[in-house]
Amino acid sequence: MSLTLALSNAQSGLRSAQQQISTTSVNIANASTAGFVRKDSTLSSLVLGGAGSGVVTSQERSAVDERLLRDIRLEEARLADAQIRSEALSRYAEVFGDPAQERSISFMIEGLADSFRTLFDQPASATAQNAVLDAAYDLVGGFQTIQAAITSEREASEQAIGFAVEEANLALNRVEDLNRSIRRAQAVGEDASDLRDERDRQISALSQIVGIRSFEREDGEMVVLSSEGVTLVDGRARQIDFTAASFVDPSVTLGTGLSGLSVEGTDITPGGGGAMAVGSGKLAGLFTLRDTVFPDFQAQVDGLASGVLVQFQNADASLPPGGAGLFTDASAVHDPLAFAAGLAGRIAVNDGQVDPAAGGVLSRLRDGVAAATPGDSADSTQVAAFLDGLTGTASFPPGTGLSASDSLLGFSALMMDAQQSMRVNADGEVASRSIVRDTLTLRFVDQTGVNVDAEAQRLLVIEQAFSANARVVAAVQTMFDELNRIR
Repeated sequence: MSLTLALSNAQSGLRSAQQQISTTSVNIANASTAGFVRKDSTLSSLVLGGAGSGVVTSQERSAVDERLLRDIRLEEARLADAQIRSEALSRYAEVFGDPAQERSISFMIEGLADSFRTLFDQPASATAQNAVLDAAYDLVGGFQTIQAAITSEREASEQAIGFAVEEANLALNRVEDLNRSIRRAQAVGEDASDLRDERDRQISALSQIVGIRSFEREDGEMVVLSSEGVTLVDGRARQIDFTAASFVDPSVTLGTGLSGLSVEGTDITPGGGGAMAVGSGKLAGLFTLRDTVFPDFQAQVDGLASGVLVQFQNADASLPPGGAGLFTDASAVHDPLAFAAGLAGRIAVNDGQVDPAAGGVLSRLRDGVAAATPGDSADSTQVAAFLDGLTGTASFPPGTGLSASDSLLGFSALMMDAQQSMRVNADGEVASRSIVRDTLTLRFVDQTGVNVDAEAQRLLVIEQAFSANARVVAAVQTMFDELNRIR
């Protein structure tokens, strides 16, 4: 072997060692970077003109188990769906309360019954009459607080849908750009491993918004579809369309004031009934909250409010036909067979009849809301009727998903149990899906992640190779110097 060839081989070894050091350093630096896949430096012999001419180094990603990655993304989508529902239901539960808590609607109904019991024993007492009036206002306030919470959560879901769609579209555009860069790099033989890492991060972020599946073509391009088969990226990114509503009240629903989702005309609205409806991810959870969970809660609390209105209308012997009782539907008589959604926010005390501050007569809480003149101050007959209405069997409108016939307290207990159970179930789903996701992620990290100790040991081996090649260079230089001296 000539000295020139020996020097060339040693220099290629030095360059190779430098590239390996660079790759290993990048691995160590990114040991904690989410989505980073460990890089390997592959050495191969360089042969020129039939003679060995050193080594060449190429950088490659560690092998990625695409099936495992697909499973992780699927669980990420399912977990994101459950987390969205769990968080919203937990916020709502803070307002809704438990039956034993003073802020709960059950507690307020029982408080109104207690105040009527006191009035039954002391029908002439103005203090007892005022206590009934206060309890009636408290109950109305409880209904309105729940109504505000339901409306707030639906509006929050609507806004979050808009933000999530924007985020998803940005990710789809970024995947399109990365596809183009990877395809170009692969065509000219350049390393595209970092670009692939970034594309994987974008797709993983997208999978939390909408369930997706993907595959890579031979030219390096990634095709992305929703889990249900709608193409999202294939050559170009296809945008998800959504129009956010300026307001969300109980009267607006999907298709009548609220927008769905579509991709170039294909309906993908979660829960919308379409064949391509998105079934997992953050968007699925948000649409479930906006269009199913809270509308169902609305129907239940409206049903309870209807029961309260009907019971007091039926129990009041002083009312003329079609007259409003102690409680009204926005100052009007309540029709249990035809009323608009949002009754819980409209229920009000008939203050013009019973509240002195509004021109009413306080004694009507004893004698009947429409009593023309004060009755016998010792007569508790009407009070007893009000109590029977509060504690007896009431009828509730259809569509609540609960009992059509129960006491007000019984119905409110069923409602609270059903709504709290939904929160508990969502919390349990988050816990179980988190375990599955974490287990799969740990397996993926074991396959593609960085072991800092192993990388540090690899640096020592590379250092030895670097030193050996450096000694060869030094030896060849010494030989050249000796030859020059002899000449």
